[in-house]
Amino acid sequence: MMALMKFVNRNGFPCVESKSVTSDGAGTTTITFNRHNYLITNYFAGGFWIKIAQTLANGSDDIVFTIDNLPSFTTPLYLSTGVQATAADLESDGNGVHLCFYDRDSNRL
Repeated sequence: MMALMKFVNRNGFPCVESKSVTSDGAGTTTITFNRHNYLITNYFAGGFWIKIAQTLANGSDDIVFTIDNLPSFTTPLYLSTGVQATAADLESDGNGVHLCFYDRDSNRL
């Protein structure tokens, strides 16, 4: 398996890792990612993998994604059922890996 990891991001789904996880104490948890070429262009749409490298405790906080140093890029994360994802949906001990999909036409993650 480790031998295959050297091919990640060459062809196929992009993989991004979280830089930080913070809660505002008022019901929102923000997962911040470093800038990534796939995520900061107006052309990206489709699937990508995220790794939550920090502990994300089970809870009812709504989840939003943001990109470091791009405060204008903050977007809520929705489940496939259409409801906004909560911390309970992404609970992680620092090794959580999830598949996401970005629909550019509806600006929905």
